[in-house]
Amino acid sequence: MNFGVFTLDANFWLLDYDSAKNVSPESICPHLFALDGALNLQNNPPPPKLNGFKMMRFKITMAAEVPFVKPRILNKDGVIAVIHSVSNAGKYIGYSVSYFTKEKIPQSDFCIGWARQEYVDHLDGISNATFSGKRSDKQDYDLIPWIKKEKLLWLEENAGNISLSKEEENFSYSNIQGRKHPYVIENGIITDLSDPKEEPPKTEIETFVPSVG
Repeated sequence: MNFGVFTLDANFWLLDYDSAKNVSPESICPHLFALDGALNLQNNPPPPKLNGFKMMRFKITMAAEVPFVKPRILNKDGVIAVIHSVSNAGKYIGYSVSYFTKEKIPQSDFCIGWARQEYVDHLDGISNATFSGKRSDKQDYDLIPWIKKEKLLWLEENAGNISLSKEEENFSYSNIQGRKHPYVIENGIITDLSDPKEEPPKTEIETFVPSVG
């Protein structure tokens, strides 16, 4: 994952658009469809001021405080999700939910991760064209049924080694307390938002013509 672990005042948390594949270069995988997730404040106060490096952004929009999956994506054939948790600033916890697929999913089925406002990436196969879109996906916080369907796995750390687990009795992400809906952090104030509903996407393609001379 490519998000800051020392502070919320980092570009990753302040982004309002990306390709849902905001990972470090060594983590790029052809099977990664989207990186989504939640941020749990654990009843700690948020930072009083936010301003990421080289960014004029002053707020974080987050999808939830507890892990969730998006049924629209996870119901697709050959798609699984993997949950992982990372401590931030020693008091917050980020829960990443990575979606992997056996077969390539059309870009038109894009997913917006981490409650970004927009999906933006190069149009598939065309280097001088940008594909952007907005959409709303329902979030499901009841994760056990997805484990039973063998659609949800998670990473566990044992004696310094990280392993992939799918055994329901070892699931460590149940009963996590926190917001089961999006929220905004701005000027040290948290504003709760309504839980998203399934809505059709709005997309746009923009082509850039290289200048000559």
